[in-house]
Amino acid sequence: MEYRLINFEKEFEELSILYKNSWCKTYIGLLPEELLESFTYDKSKEKWIHFYNNEKNSFIYVAIDKTGGNEVICGFAACKPDDEEQSRGFLYSIHIKSEYKGKGIGKNLIMKSAKHFRDQLGLTSISLRVVVGNDNAYNVYTKLGAEILKHQKMNYYKNVITPEVCLVWNDINQLLLKSN
Repeated sequence: MEYRLINFEKEFEELSILYKNSWCKTYIGLLPEELLESFTYDKSKEKWIHFYNNEKNSFIYVAIDKTGGNEVICGFAACKPDDEEQSRGFLYSIHIKSEYKGKGIGKNLIMKSAKHFRDQLGLTSISLRVVVGNDNAYNVYTKLGAEILKHQKMNYYKNVITPEVCLVWNDINQLLLKSN
C-alpha cells in the first residue's frame, strides 16, 4: 500500500466516486434515505473541486493499492486547518472502500495527515466530527486516543439536522506515538 498526496487533476474523479459510494453506504440508517439517494457523483465532484480550490492549506492523502499492476485509490483523508482553533488541524473527511476496511488503512491515513499537519503547517492538535451512530469510525478514533471535545448538531443538505460528536487529539505528538 502506498500513501501519498493526491494528484488532484488526475485523480479527483476516482476520489469523487469513492466518496459518493462510501458516504452513501456509511450513512444508511443514520441519514434520511432521500438525502442519500439525492447525493450524486456530480455533487461529489463539485464538493471536491470546491474543497481543493477554496480551502487554504488543505491537503488530501490517498491510499493506493498497486496489486495487479493497476493503481487504485482505496481510501483517502481530506484535511484543512480548523476554522475554530488556529493551532488545530481538521480531519474533514476520511473514507475507505468497503473491501479495504479493517486493514489499518484509516489509521495510516490519520498518521500521514497528523505528520503533515505538524511538519508542514506547524499545528499541534487535530479535530474531526463523527455522526452519532457511526460507531465503527468513533471506535477507531477513540482507540487512537481522540477525546470528546463537544456534541453538536450539523445541518446537512436539505436542512437535515444530524447530531455529531466533535473529537480531538490535543497533542499530535502523542497521536503519532501510536503509529506502530
